[in-house]
Amino acid sequence: MIVLQAAHITKIPGPVQSLARFFHEKKGTTCYQILHPLDNSQINSLLKKDGKVIVKKKRFLLGPVKYFSSFSLTLKWLKKLPKGVDLGIGMNCFDTLALIVARSLGLKKITQIIFFNTDFSRIRFQNPILNHIYIAIDKWAAKRADFLCCNTKRTIRVRIKEGIDKNKIIYTPNGVFLADIGKIKEKKTFLPWLVYVGSLNKDHGLQNVFPFLAKTNLKLFVIGSGPDEPYLKKMVKNYRLAKQVSFLGVMEHQQVIAFLKNFSGFGLAPYNKSSDWVYYADPVKIKEYLACLVPPVTNETTEIAQIIKRKKMGFVYKKNPEKIFKRIASLDNSEYQKIINNIEKYRETFDYQKIYQKVLEFRLSK
Repeated sequence: MIVLQAAHITKIPGPVQSLARFFHEKKGTTCYQILHPLDNSQINSLLKKDGKVIVKKKRFLLGPVKYFSSFSLTLKWLKKLPKGVDLGIGMNCFDTLALIVARSLGLKKITQIIFFNTDFSRIRFQNPILNHIYIAIDKWAAKRADFLCCNTKRTIRVRIKEGIDKNKIIYTPNGVFLADIGKIKEKKTFLPWLVYVGSLNKDHGLQNVFPFLAKTNLKLFVIGSGPDEPYLKKMVKNYRLAKQVSFLGVMEHQQVIAFLKNFSGFGLAPYNKSSDWVYYADPVKIKEYLACLVPPVTNETTEIAQIIKRKKMGFVYKKNPEKIFKRIASLDNSEYQKIINNIEKYRETFDYQKIYQKVLEFRLSK
């Protein structure tokens, strides 16, 4: 099987790399990738075959011009691929648009096209004209792709409301490769600690936690970096949290997993509604917490928060985490172990191997 994945990426690995890995490891499959930098990421555009770079091009264009330039480059590089592609996968609407246009114009034979929609939003650009154009392209690509993958049911409901045939939609939540996690000790001895893993920017809401952390003796370990790191460190100083908050900096992914596997507290995911995409997101961060048997503490913004609350796999708050922090501070080990047991019953459902295999089985059944 010949597979082509077209995507825009950053320096931080995510669903794009995970899906490519699945096909790289699939016997009898050749996987091509056309990759472009997302937003202002200083990354080359790449054409790859089974993980090896065939062609690269420096492109440091800014703003919406970058997407249209990527579109034309994708069409050009498609000519370098084999005559026929069995499965074309676009990871956003611009990538999918290029695949659909190429097939429609006869530039490339692509048997099936999947719009793998991992990042849904109806407020992508602050400029209303650009946002209108974006939404129009997104809807057009969703209707003309053979299949549409959505990682939350909230997104699926919007897609159906916008006229997408529900029979071509595949529910594909984000996940992890559980085989990479390996064995975790069956019982963890609870410690009143918190860990935050991720980007240090205001969309992720860490700044909303510090005022309430100051009212407890809980310790917080922060892994990651981002544009708001100086601001967050200043908040720690202002709230006199130096003895409670430790900034551990950036870690390699396997180091993060090793840290979480041995961590005996709770994982923070304090998202807020400052951006439209957060409401429709399926955070990989929370899935990694759960995979490593670290119960999440999150607000009710994301869809996964409702599952965590319903299955008692962690704590979910509405306005602020004050009551949750006090509860964690007084939690005993037996209560903590009950939460861990609940996670163990659920974590198999977000193994990427099973999720992606379901996508292949779905397309073959049509």
